[in-house]
Amino acid sequence: QEGVTLTEREAALDKVLGELFRSYGILKVGYSCAGDVRRLAASYPHMSCFKRLNKLVDLHELSKSAAKTIGLPKTAIKGLKGACWSILGHTLDKTEQCSSWGFRPLSKDQVRYSAIDS
Repeated sequence: QEGVTLTEREAALDKVLGELFRSYGILKVGYSCAGDVRRLAASYPHMSCFKRLNKLVDLHELSKSAAKTIGLPKTAIKGLKGACWSILGHTLDKTEQCSSWGFRPLSKDQVRYSAIDS
C-alpha cells in the first residue's frame, strides 16, 4: 500500500517472508492455506510479502483429488486429520502440535507427528 511506512520489524519480516514466498527453489506446503494467506494479506495490506506465492502445494486440494481418485466421499477428508486417516490410514494426534519443539532430541511422538503432519 503506497504511502504507508513499514516499521523496522515489519520491513524485516516483509523482506524475509517475501524471499521465502516468492522463491521457486523452496516448496511451500500447507493445508487449506489459501484462506490463511488471504487473511494475512488483508490484515497487512501494506506488506508486499503476502501478494505473491510461488511453489505452494495445498494438501487440502491434493487430498480432495486423491479421495476422488480412490473413490472416497468428500466427507471422508474433512480437515487434515480426516485426510490423514482416510487416505494414509494414519491418525493425526494434535496433542504434539503444542509440545515443546525447541528441546532436542525430539520425542518419538513428536517425530511421528511431524512426519504425518507434513
